Amino acid sequence: MSRQLLSILVPMYNEADVIPQFFSTIKQVLEPLDLDHEIICVNDGSRDSTLALLTEMAEQDPCVK
Repeated sequence: MSRQLLSILVPMYNEADVIPQFFSTIKQVLEPLDLDHEIICVNDGSRDSTLALLTEMAEQDPCVK
């Protein structure tokens, strides 16, 4: 039997200041669940370093897309 996959879609716009806290919090919530998961982040034209931070997170964590 295949495991369930939880996909979380997150729009982001100028969120550079909160990205580290977001991923820390969401991982704490997801870890105890017995589900495979992916976090799909959509950069919505941010003018700060949101895209760079999301790219860095995706390189470090294969669940981040």
